[in-house]
Amino acid sequence: MALARSTEVYRSVSPCYEGVFIPRGTLIIPNVWQCNHDPALYGADAAHFNPGRFLDKAGGLVPGSADAREDGHMAYGYGRQACVDKNVANNSLFVDMTTLLWAMKFESKRDAEGMRSLWMSTVSSVTRWSGARPVPFSCHVAPCFPEATGMLAEARELQR
Repeated sequence: MALARSTEVYRSVSPCYEGVFIPRGTLIIPNVWQCNHDPALYGADAAHFNPGRFLDKAGGLVPGSADAREDGHMAYGYGRQACVDKNVANNSLFVDMTTLLWAMKFESKRDAEGMRSLWMSTVSSVTRWSGARPVPFSCHVAPCFPEATGMLAEARELQR
């Protein structure tokens, strides 16, 4: 088995990609932002915030395409350099988001006439770094039930 693994590690590979010579040892930094906004994978509205693109008609998660990995995105990297804690990150995001949605109401603020307006842009604003974040927006956050604020504070103390 060790011989087979050694053969794979030292096999020769083509130093060209799409006709461009890439010298051995070259550091390649992929444009992950572009990969995550590819209209061929995510549709013409790839730059818009649209969680629905990842759901089927029954509300279940659509499996990610082979090009976008099983996660449906490439934010955690890929290959041997992929984030080893991506499952921990995904599970933490899930627990945090579901807890907030369970305990709090998120509503758009009312204008002077009492009308609610669109409170969040569906287009991300690109930062100077590799990520993106929503443009600033105003919203009203209130507990869904009287004990919610105390329960969240208690859970926060347990995490410290």
